[in-house]
Amino acid sequence: MLAHGRTELVDLTLTWAGGHTTHLQARRPLQRMEDLSYYPQLAARIGELCDTGLTPEAIVIHLRDEGFRHPRGDRDIGWRAVEQVILRTGHAINRHHQPRRVHPDQAPHTDEWWLADLAAELGVTIGTIHHWRQQERLAGRQETYPPHRWILHANPNELTELRTHLNHVRGRTTRVHPRFADT
Repeated sequence: MLAHGRTELVDLTLTWAGGHTTHLQARRPLQRMEDLSYYPQLAARIGELCDTGLTPEAIVIHLRDEGFRHPRGDRDIGWRAVEQVILRTGHAINRHHQPRRVHPDQAPHTDEWWLADLAAELGVTIGTIHHWRQQERLAGRQETYPPHRWILHANPNELTELRTHLNHVRGRTTRVHPRFADT
């Protein structure tokens, strides 16, 4: 078994009892969309569709129809993941509705981020940011007025610490079962 770096592609060699070998390529599930072998094409396609004025929900339908799959391979790419790619690539998110207004005394201050903006800045999911908040790795507050969105504090030093943590966590290499380590 030979993995293609951190991508979903794995080369397999099967040796049959009669000595014949079969070579094939398989896909493995991934945690991060950025590790997909075709991520550059996916990000470019999302950007193209965004530039035509489509919403993230509409882009999901196009991606499904074009055969793009979730990194785990078990479902379609969701609209939140599409939004994150849009933000990471510097495009504006198209919405059919006006963004919610912010009450003046609730707006983010210096070194504060809307939860989704911080997730996009760090290249993680909204769920990861919520998890870090629950672990008290991030401090924040919720709007006191509806829709009660989260505003999180992250100064430049804290952003550096979070990126260092991510690099450490993501720096793990693919583990190979000892039985296959010599192949």
